[in-house]
Amino acid sequence: MPTDEDLMEPKWFDEFVTRMNPRFYSYFRRWFDDEERAEDLTHILWGKLLSDDRFSAHVREASISEDDLIRQEKWLWNVADNLRKDEYRKDQVRKRSQGQIEPPEGENPEEDHERKEKINCVQRTLSQMENEKHRKALELRNGGYSLKEIAKIIGLELGSSGTTLYRARRAFQKILCGVCPEVCFERCGGNLDPCFGG
Repeated sequence: MPTDEDLMEPKWFDEFVTRMNPRFYSYFRRWFDDEERAEDLTHILWGKLLSDDRFSAHVREASISEDDLIRQEKWLWNVADNLRKDEYRKDQVRKRSQGQIEPPEGENPEEDHERKEKINCVQRTLSQMENEKHRKALELRNGGYSLKEIAKIIGLELGSSGTTLYRARRAFQKILCGVCPEVCFERCGGNLDPCFGG
């Protein structure tokens, strides 16, 4: 017969939930501005993890490899995004059926909302960058400036503008993963290294 200790969740899983739960809650809260709904969606998300055969077996293990942990986190963000989209669609259907909104012509309000959320994440990330040259280099590069023009505007040697831009991008990715981890996976091309200090 299993002891109480055997039935307890492994320490790594408790730590994982403690670290990730506020992030998922914040993600849903930003989208729906409703504490109870954000809490419900966060609980649904963890339920989906525990009911998925691929990951539920890991939960009972004493430890987990870093690769498996990263895979789990990435899977959870994908599921969270799908949950958010489903809820958003339900809202739109509910509002339309109640005559609160007219269906847009040729526009996708969900994509527009996603775009605004990503812009918000990028702006918040840029505002948290401490190195002014890095922030300015990214803004200029995204504005279409060449490395030569960036070097001249910021006051760098031409040879160091590429290195400055590289370091700026790395710093941006690390901050972005803290500010908006759900966008980090997309914007960093699925590269989780910045999220884990790599």
